Amino acid sequence: MKKNLPSFGVFFSDYLIDAKMKYLIAFFLGTLFIILPLKSQTVLQSDEQVWLEALVDYSFAKKWNFYTDASYRQVFSESGQWWRVMARPSMKWKLLNWLDVRGGVGVFYSNFGDRIDVLEVRPWQGFAVVWPSIQRLKFTHQVRFEQRIIYNTKDWANININRYRYQLSTKINLSKTKKYKTFFIPLEVEFFFNTDKEQNKLIQNEGRYTVGLGYVFDRKMTVDAKFFAQRSKSKEFNLGVSDYVLRLRFRYNLFTQPKEPAKL
Repeated sequence: MKKNLPSFGVFFSDYLIDAKMKYLIAFFLGTLFIILPLKSQTVLQSDEQVWLEALVDYSFAKKWNFYTDASYRQVFSESGQWWRVMARPSMKWKLLNWLDVRGGVGVFYSNFGDRIDVLEVRPWQGFAVVWPSIQRLKFTHQVRFEQRIIYNTKDWANININRYRYQLSTKINLSKTKKYKTFFIPLEVEFFFNTDKEQNKLIQNEGRYTVGLGYVFDRKMTVDAKFFAQRSKSKEFNLGVSDYVLRLRFRYNLFTQPKEPAKL
């Protein structure tokens, strides 16, 4: 017995994006990529990176989430290859429907081959505001304040640097009706504001611009692939660097509550 298959028109309408959303998406994408063609006179090199990431989110109470992300990052630059591993346990408290506060600590280890390795401990605090919500689009503004303690593993001398981060993000669901077994497009713009610039002369990130494609399997499991470009500069080496990064992430949610918690 043949199954009743949906017509092409029904399939297409399920993934059709409203006209108003098209304008919003076009505006966001325009903002996302407007800076990419721009090159400063100090840019002397670029590199390519691959990040492999995993995130586990544990909702242990109605308004509390514990989540941990970890990653392996491989960098291919003109001056050679190097890698970094990272783990970052964090907490989130949902203060209001549109506001949460969060914080955690990250540990980063960078191996530069024949150069001196670096260990960084990075406590951070921040908050996120969900506004505005327009039809099926929700915009999230996330602000983070980081205290970066960077160790030279040769003699364990360290420097302390503070950094602010602001990220604007959204997610475009490609289905009007389905919550699971559907694709989505993540979009992000992030800016970095470094303090103590004279002390931190090695690498200072400036901005990050992200677009990607993800798939929601079910309530617990999501995967996505993101591509982002970011600009960095180094006063020590008097150059600017353009980073082009492919970021592959697997996410798994653990629930103790029957109600689905808010997404990060």
